[in-house]
Amino acid sequence: MQLFDYVKVYRNAVPSKNCDKLVNSLEESLFESHRSYTYSFKQINLNQHFKIFEKDIFYFLDIFNIHIEKYKNSLNIRHFPNEHGYEEFRVKRYKENDFFNKHVDVGNNQTCKRFLSIFVYLNDGGGTKILDNIIESEKGTLVIFPPFWLFPHQGIVNKEKYFLSTYLHYV
Repeated sequence: MQLFDYVKVYRNAVPSKNCDKLVNSLEESLFESHRSYTYSFKQINLNQHFKIFEKDIFYFLDIFNIHIEKYKNSLNIRHFPNEHGYEEFRVKRYKENDFFNKHVDVGNNQTCKRFLSIFVYLNDGGGTKILDNIIESEKGTLVIFPPFWLFPHQGIVNKEKYFLSTYLHYV
């Protein structure tokens, strides 16, 4: 097996209308700016606004659970953690001048409980470069991969880009 075999891309995992519904429900006032020398984007933590996004959270939770099973089966994973949980669901929005340089999703004591990265593109445009492979942003495409140092990745932004992300945690 090659390292990139642990990156799985599921096209049409979420119907376009459901992606549009979530994007259209996002209120500008809920977005928080995140900026450093390695990234610039705005984000909404859906869990912090549970009353507004409860149905969306449970809908995407079902989608993620289905695709995690597909991921495990496709890789014949036999030692998957029995007890795990999800990190908060976040929608990131990138404008044309925003960016997220090459990084990994586990890099310190706070993030070491993550063992799978999961996100779904909510619109077309841009993508993600993982290792030396580019995954084009297509609305409804779900991506799963390990968050560790072997899987550096970066965002590709060529127009406004939305995606919903979370991580599986050890508990």
